[in-house]
Amino acid sequence: LLLLNYLLLAAMFIIKNGNAYMKMIVGAISGAMLLSVLILAVVIPEFRTRMTDAFFSRAELASATVRNQLPKEEFQSLDRAEDFMGPEYLSVRKVVTSVFFNESDSMKDLYCSMYKYLDGEIVLSYGLEDNTGAIYPYDWEYEGSNEEMVLTTGEGITYQSSTAEGEYLFTYDPIFDENGVAIGIIEVGTDVASFNRELKHLVWDALINTFAVTVVVMLMVVEGIYFVKGTTEYDKKEKTFGAGNVKEIPPEVLRMVSFLVFFLTNLPTAFLPLYAMNVAENDSGLSFAPEIMAALPLSAEVITGAVFSVVGVAIVKKMGEKRSMLIFSLMFIAGFALKIIPNIWMLILGNAVQGVGWGVILLVVNMRITDLPDEQKDLGFSQYNIAELNGINCGVVFGGFLVNWMNYRMVFVVSTILSVSMFFITSKYLSHPGKGEEEGETSGGFRETIRFCLNIRVIAVLLLIVTPTTICYYFLNYLYPIVGSEYGLSETYIGYSYLVNGIFVMAFGGVLTNFFSKEKRKTVGVVTASLIYAVAFVIVVYLQNIPALFIALALLGISDSFGLPLQSGYYTDLKAVEKFGVGPALGVYNLVVNVAQAIGPFVFSYVILVGVGPGLSVVAASLVISGLVFLVAGSLMDGIKNKKEKREMKV
Repeated sequence: LLLLNYLLLAAMFIIKNGNAYMKMIVGAISGAMLLSVLILAVVIPEFRTRMTDAFFSRAELASATVRNQLPKEEFQSLDRAEDFMGPEYLSVRKVVTSVFFNESDSMKDLYCSMYKYLDGEIVLSYGLEDNTGAIYPYDWEYEGSNEEMVLTTGEGITYQSSTAEGEYLFTYDPIFDENGVAIGIIEVGTDVASFNRELKHLVWDALINTFAVTVVVMLMVVEGIYFVKGTTEYDKKEKTFGAGNVKEIPPEVLRMVSFLVFFLTNLPTAFLPLYAMNVAENDSGLSFAPEIMAALPLSAEVITGAVFSVVGVAIVKKMGEKRSMLIFSLMFIAGFALKIIPNIWMLILGNAVQGVGWGVILLVVNMRITDLPDEQKDLGFSQYNIAELNGINCGVVFGGFLVNWMNYRMVFVVSTILSVSMFFITSKYLSHPGKGEEEGETSGGFRETIRFCLNIRVIAVLLLIVTPTTICYYFLNYLYPIVGSEYGLSETYIGYSYLVNGIFVMAFGGVLTNFFSKEKRKTVGVVTASLIYAVAFVIVVYLQNIPALFIALALLGISDSFGLPLQSGYYTDLKAVEKFGVGPALGVYNLVVNVAQAIGPFVFSYVILVGVGPGLSVVAASLVISGLVFLVAGSLMDGIKNKKEKREMKV
């Protein structure tokens, strides 16, 4: 309730003071919730009626199947207690169990009983659970009973009844012999409590599906609106400067490219580790554990993406933007196509090729953002980060939705088809030289780079803060789907649950980032973000259940909401960065991030191998130690710096 109250207050604050984008996000989530409630208000009243009808249809089918196959003579001969588990009883039992205990499990919630009228009493001759014997008399009167009506009229009935044992929905149907004479009754039913549990489960399924898909659709509509705005502006510039002469791409167009990359690459996030493990287990020629092999596709993509985001600068300059975009957008598509083949090596190769593609595509997008005027450059990077967040959330949720309706390979087929849009967009808008390409940018020399990388403050922030938190982000992309599946979450729910993380990022991002952005609070802020990761892992270690995973998703969302922006801000504020140059320094930063991302899947595959409890405990302890060392080291360096400045002032 406190959390709900906070989110409501945050929504009111954003509506009053937030920017246009945040208002759209709040509107999208609020609209999704309202639409979900309205849909369920219409659907729920029909659920019970339809489920009741569906139950009676299944019960009638099971009853008819048993009656058609039942050995009538053997059933009639069950008239003594000694007949229990005798030849006749076992013949009857064989038919009934073959219907109710089949492989499809469609009848697992039903029970079956068979009655006869014997010596003036109603007796139970067979029960599915074999706990009543062959003759179990009932003490109610036969005359005027439902049993008399069924046996005398030869017609079945369906109804709901309450007994001391509970409430039941069931059908009564007559059993006829070869001469058409009613010789008994078969009852097929279910416990109403079980029925209501299934109804509740379906209602929650409908609510979650409606809400998640509606949020994703609304966010995708928002991206579409921005893209149309950008293309309209681009067309105006093209009319002014001529075709092929537009040097400054509108930020909204670049935003769509970023969105597509993160949307498409995250479609399989909810199930990729599980799929990779399954494929690896089926390959008998592997000498490594499936958990290790499952980490390779993720690492392969990040490694190739990291390498080509660095060497891509030289490639684009040599080949030109148009030819580069043609080749690397096709490689992006080819990566998805290769993953359709159900083989672990094809999965690794596909992810590696895909990483090559998006590594250069995102590099060109960032280069084009730097071409923008100063007043639009910040907007461009802001649009890029927003598109990344939206793409991840929409991709994971939409991928989880697709898995609900198709198998893993078909999701890769859909991804391949959708990725073709990247080719058309890059061919249209990223096929001309930008300002930087024409002017010929230069970067720092090798010695300056080494000197920068050996700076103690640079090493501290990159190794003690950026690297550990980036590695731990793969709790979401690698460990969470596997552990969530073990705890009973379906791939669909795993995909939908990522919205929890995204919503907390959006809800807390502005408030906490503004709070910690003050110069004296930045160090505390980046350490706090690391410690929140550690707290999330400790909760998972001690509880090890689904609620613990959801709490971890929320905490990681809170941490990322301010931790990631603060890390970038803290890093770029360093004097060493200012001296070396922000551009080359960001290249080093991105390289470290990509290497850490490549290591992440292997760290969490180790967690699986040694056990979630001990493995995550080690990771949490490492986060705490690195954060505290960074805090203490920072304080010591600040103290030394202050003393040095005082001496200089005295001199």
